Amino acid sequence: MRAAAAARILFGSTATRSPAFAPLWRKLLKVDPVNRTAAVTLAGLLMQQEKYPDAAEVLEVAVKTAPDNPGLQYQLGEAYFKSGQSDKAITRMKQAVEQKDDDPDMLNNVAYLLAENKTSLDLAKQYAGRAVDELEDRSRGAESSDQAGLDATYRYGLVWDTLGWIYFQQGDAKQAESLVRAAWLLGEDSLVAEHLGEIYEKEGRVQEAAHAYQNALTVSSVPPVALTDAQKAYKTRSDEIKARYKKLTGKEVPLSEIRRLPNGQWTQTPAEQLRHTREVKLSNPGKLSGKAQFIFEIKPEKVDSAHYVSGDDALKPLEEKLVKAHYPLEFPPDSGAILLLRLDVNCQPAAQCVATLVNPVPERQ
Repeated sequence: MRAAAAARILFGSTATRSPAFAPLWRKLLKVDPVNRTAAVTLAGLLMQQEKYPDAAEVLEVAVKTAPDNPGLQYQLGEAYFKSGQSDKAITRMKQAVEQKDDDPDMLNNVAYLLAENKTSLDLAKQYAGRAVDELEDRSRGAESSDQAGLDATYRYGLVWDTLGWIYFQQGDAKQAESLVRAAWLLGEDSLVAEHLGEIYEKEGRVQEAAHAYQNALTVSSVPPVALTDAQKAYKTRSDEIKARYKKLTGKEVPLSEIRRLPNGQWTQTPAEQLRHTREVKLSNPGKLSGKAQFIFEIKPEKVDSAHYVSGDDALKPLEEKLVKAHYPLEFPPDSGAILLLRLDVNCQPAAQCVATLVNPVPERQ
């Protein structure tokens, strides 16, 4: 009863996930040594505080009580990597994959962690390749729902970036670029833009590298005030990107800089420029008016379909135009991916209709 009551108190607020509550999680583990939630949370807090050996010690006990839990194996492997025990880390990563070998998320997470630690890169490439295969199988499923397709599309961006990052660590910048650029155009993720900048920098493409770093800062966001550790990590990473940009250009990143042109108009901010790259213009001879959302399916060689989801019924006839439109997306070479994405369409009677690609995001759990 005592342990159960303590758990209810601790789970009552997200504040209990802050480092200040680490002693309470320790007390709960003493009362209930097999409490997996307490072990995982405490280990996570210790990792935030860079107390990696302590985190590993907590997770070692948890793994003994639940040896078939791949999430625990993965977290323990991460703690081992952070504490400099690479051999132990790789062993745990292999066990995590063996227990969940058809899960693209686990395959991708392990592959990326190996790549970040620049170890067992051939194994990392194998895992990332299997993650791609799993996603392609899922996206080709005859009974896939829209949500399943949208979720798979989100994961393609993650896995393409991971696989590209592995190639980059192995010295193949060309192959890395094709994968990471496709991932960036698909999801506009800040970390992917940073990776793309590093690839361009390696290739000596200074202007493109600087632009990629600018994009990385443009699409990133400051974590909530309550997440102090996340704020620190965000600031550290942002400062590193800004330093790379300044080293390449000799200037500060112009995130909010605008200027007036001779014709009296103002230049766009980087955020505005980026937003416009996601837009597709459609002719509007029927002078349609309104807003609607569509979902379209695209393969490397063509757009397969587009269907109306919600909004103004008057825009339904645009389905045919959306199938014929050209979208700012790329596929890696020899990709068998089938992508499902949302489009927000806005029409004004006196202008073209504008269809804007919506970045894929995971379904809320």
